[in-house]
Amino acid sequence: MTRFPNQVAAKFTRGRGCQNCNLTGYRGRIGVFEMLELDQPMMDCLRANDAVAFSKAARSNTDYKPLLASAMELALQGIVSLDEVMSLGEGDSSGLVEPIYL
Repeated sequence: MTRFPNQVAAKFTRGRGCQNCNLTGYRGRIGVFEMLELDQPMMDCLRANDAVAFSKAARSNTDYKPLLASAMELALQGIVSLDEVMSLGEGDSSGLVEPIYL
């Protein structure tokens, strides 16, 4: 299973590097964030100190967007490199690896 199934033919850019960036190909810093507004079910899980239920409640929220999805969108726009996206890892210890559709 491909992690980003609808981006199989995507093309990515790689910074060439120069003396100004010390041959890294990066200029400045770009933040990639995962932000989620808490709803009542998520707050209930937090109050109960139930991390597994919180994770399930968060993932079922219509506003949920995984950090990897945000990072991949930036990579597709050429703002960050695919290497940077891959350095984020899965960011999830649940053991679930579900496809992310952008």
